[in-house]
Amino acid sequence: MPVGQELRFTGRDAGDIVISVGDASRTAVSDWLRIRTTSRRITTNLASLRNALETSTVLDAVGEELRPRAVAVACALAEELQVHDLKLGVNAKLKYPKLFLQVDTQRRDIFISETTREVPHQLTPAEERDLRRNPWKMFPTVDKVLDGKLRLTVDRDGWSSQGGRQRDEWTDTPSRPLEHRAKVIAKEIKKGVVDDRDARERAEQARAEAIEERQRKLDEERRVWKGIQAEAWEKAIERLREAAFMDAFDAWRGARELRSFARELEVALGENGLGERARLREWLEWARQRADEMDPVVNLGKLDDSALDFKPSADELRPYMQGWDPSAPHKDYSLVYTNGQQPAPTMPERRPWHPGMQGKPSWWR
Repeated sequence: MPVGQELRFTGRDAGDIVISVGDASRTAVSDWLRIRTTSRRITTNLASLRNALETSTVLDAVGEELRPRAVAVACALAEELQVHDLKLGVNAKLKYPKLFLQVDTQRRDIFISETTREVPHQLTPAEERDLRRNPWKMFPTVDKVLDGKLRLTVDRDGWSSQGGRQRDEWTDTPSRPLEHRAKVIAKEIKKGVVDDRDARERAEQARAEAIEERQRKLDEERRVWKGIQAEAWEKAIERLREAAFMDAFDAWRGARELRSFARELEVALGENGLGERARLREWLEWARQRADEMDPVVNLGKLDDSALDFKPSADELRPYMQGWDPSAPHKDYSLVYTNGQQPAPTMPERRPWHPGMQGKPSWWR
C-alpha cells in the first residue's frame, strides 16, 4: 500500500463487495462510511438478492402462493442479465423497497406482480344495511381478485402515448411461465436498453442540430438587420444633415431679409426727414446685430465639424428600418400599436420666418 493510504473493503458477509483505497482524513472516512452503509442496503449480489427478496416487502404485490415463483423469476433473470453486462438489484433503503435494473449509472424500476381479474361485486352484510338506510349510496360494481399469473414490468426511457411511463411487460402464459423465459426476456431487456440509448443519441443529435439551425437563423437575421441598420443610419444622417442645412439656410435668408428691411427702413427715415430720431436708429442697430447673430456666414464657428457629427436616435432610424427594431435584430414590436404602419420620415416643420419665431417660441406666442 502507498504510504499514508488505507485499504478498505465491505461485502464479505452480505451485499456487494466494495474495495477502496484512501487516506485517514475525515472526508475520506465519511465517504467510506456512506458507501459501506449503502452497499449493505443496495445490492446486486445474487445471494444477497435472493435474501432481500425473501425478507423484504419487494414482492408484496404477489400472493403468498406465487412468492417462491416470483423469487425464482427474479434470480433467473439476474443471472441472464449478467451475460448482457446488466445487473438486477434491490434497493432496501427506501420506505417501500424495490427492484431495479442497473444500466451504466442509471437505474430502471422493475416490478414483479400478480395479475388480477374483475369479478362482480358482492355486497357485504354491512353494505346491505348501509344501502337500506341510504338508498342513494353507490358501491363498486366489480372487484379485482388475484388470478394466479405473474407479470414482469421494466421501465423504459420516455413516456407512452397514454401519458404514463413507457414500459416493457411480460406475463405468464399457460405453456410458458416467466421463469422458463428468463433468457428471452433478458435479451429483450438488453434490446430495449440499446434502443433507448440510440433514441437518446438521436434526440441529442436532433436537439444539437435544432440549436445549430436556430443559431444560424439568428446569425442570418443579425446579418440582415446590420445591413438594414447601416442603410437606415446613412439615410437618417442625410435627413438630419438636410434639416441642419435648411436651418442654416433659413437663418441666412432671415438675416439677409432683416438687413434689407433695416436698410429700407433707414432710407425711408432719411427721405421723410426722420433721420435724427436716435431711438429709431438704436432699434435699427439692434436689428443689424441680431442679423449678424443669426447669420451662419458671419458665425462660421457654429459650423465646425462637430455640427455634422450626428448620431440618429432610435425614433430617427425607425422610418428606414423596414419593420425591424432599430436597437436589436428582431421585428419592431412597437408597430403593433400603429397597425403595422411604418412611420414616414419627416423633416423639421418649416415656418414663415420673422425674428420672433427663431428657435423655440416663447410661451405667450
